[in-house]
Amino acid sequence: MVKFDEGYEDVPTQEITTTDKQTIKEELKDYADKRQNSSIIGDTHTRSTYLISDDTLDKLEDLVAHIEATNGLNSELTKGMSKEEINKGRVLSKGVKSKIVNFAIQSFLNNYEAQEGLIPDTEHKRYNVGTVKSKIYHNAYRFTNDGVTYGITQDNRGKEISFMSTDSGNTVEEINEWFDSIKDETKKQGAPKIK
Repeated sequence: MVKFDEGYEDVPTQEITTTDKQTIKEELKDYADKRQNSSIIGDTHTRSTYLISDDTLDKLEDLVAHIEATNGLNSELTKGMSKEEINKGRVLSKGVKSKIVNFAIQSFLNNYEAQEGLIPDTEHKRYNVGTVKSKIYHNAYRFTNDGVTYGITQDNRGKEISFMSTDSGNTVEEINEWFDSIKDETKKQGAPKIK
């Protein structure tokens, strides 16, 4: 609480503490730097297409343009910055949309796991149960969570068709045999990897 002399009441204030916590911009720069130095992007990344709202894309375009404009070489805006800071800014400005999307998704996943627990490796297969002309796909899932292995089948609308688990009397071998017998007809997205 802050006490004022001239008869004002106590006003609640938020305590300001200094920590080593980085700003989101600093975290993004570090992410971009690590990503650039870790491996060849083509070896560890796959092109994907997702629907993103126009408002979000407009804001992203504004941010990209701002990052590029404020990280120019020999810029008035980078005077007083160390060479390392300038280089991090330049690294960030190259391919910034992919870096931002990757960073945002990774941050979300880290937060999700911190709140909900580790995300189990979940295998997914789609398989056709219709005809060649009229394809209807069902989904099969296999995962282990907290020591229990699951095998689940859902129809094309998400309704559960079958359920197996080691908690309900099935063995891991039975679940693996069932899942391995399903031919995966999932459409692959993105450009094929060149090997």
